[in-house]
Amino acid sequence: MALGVVLVLAALAALGFLVSEVLPSRVSNAKNPSFVDNIFANPVVLLFTRVALMAAAVYVLVSVIALMGGRRWLAELGPFKASDPIARLDSNAELLENELQDAVNTIEDLEARLVESDESLAKAQADIGVLLDHIDTIELNKEGN
Repeated sequence: MALGVVLVLAALAALGFLVSEVLPSRVSNAKNPSFVDNIFANPVVLLFTRVALMAAAVYVLVSVIALMGGRRWLAELGPFKASDPIARLDSNAELLENELQDAVNTIEDLEARLVESDESLAKAQADIGVLLDHIDTIELNKEGN
């Protein structure tokens, strides 16, 4: 946060300096002016040139900040490429996602089988209860004879 405030203040100071210096107060003339010297001897041309250079500098600064924010700045530097490790990370992430999906499918299958076994167990307990009642009835009938 403090770094951001310092950067904003520095940018504002630089902008103030540039605005104060963009307007040419006087234009120097060479003793033997060339074609380029004659073009830039005009204060209006000098003003527009300075404005264009400032716009280009601002564009480069904003582009660098945007590229850094998008993590696309300096994707490669000489023989070193940042895209290779990123591609490996992407493929590893894809493999992990596939393994995770397989694990989720297995868990869902096990949950379904657990529900089925719970239902089978409940049915077996009900059948055992009926059989015990039937055995009790048979034993009572034998005792009654």
